[in-house]
Amino acid sequence: MIYFPDPDLPALESCGTSFYRAKPGGETRVDWDPTMMTEAESADFLAGHEPYFRSAFTPNKLVGFLKSEISWHAVPPLDLPPARARKSINLNIYLR
Repeated sequence: MIYFPDPDLPALESCGTSFYRAKPGGETRVDWDPTMMTEAESADFLAGHEPYFRSAFTPNKLVGFLKSEISWHAVPPLDLPPARARKSINLNIYLR
């Protein structure tokens, strides 16, 4: 992901990317389903996981990670002014 925030907006905390791990003593959810979680699944996930890194939404920042059945990331609900968007380029590379 490469971030492109509007230069006239302050760094918006809600636009960054959060990465999650299991809470101490818990187990990481294992799942390879590419669909979005339901509200109940999200609540269950958040009860057992915590963010461990948050990438700030800053200009021209490159963020990368390897997707696996135990890698978890999210963008929280966006808190943007009207007519503004979270601009980024996301490249997905699939290897066999």
